Amino acid sequence: GERRLLEALLHHPESLAEVRELVGPDDFAEPSHAALAAWIWAGGSGWPAEDEAAALARELMASEPQDWQAEARGFARQLLLRRLRRQRGEKEQALGRAPGPEAVAALLHEIEELAKAIKEVDFQIKSTSH
Repeated sequence: GERRLLEALLHHPESLAEVRELVGPDDFAEPSHAALAAWIWAGGSGWPAEDEAAALARELMASEPQDWQAEARGFARQLLLRRLRRQRGEKEQALGRAPGPEAVAALLHEIEELAKAIKEVDFQIKSTSH
């Protein structure tokens, strides 16, 4: 997902504004992907200064034409879904360490909101993949 999103953004940089609303460079787990994402988000031109990110950019730019805008939107949503699931898991783990009923109630509310967001993003992914 990360590579495909970067590939789509390199081929269709006009998608960056929409993608920024969903994810950022910190959502990329692979260090070379995060470095290339940071370069893209910063409005880099030419090739990234970092060798690994530059090599990745060249590799991704050599791919075949596709609907890059749809690719960018779809893979950004997948990264967003991964982040939301991770955040929900962290909140669920924090429940066991909550200092009192008010903290538990607040965490449960956050978990519920994250679950709603996960459901919405999951629906968006599924509805556009058909």
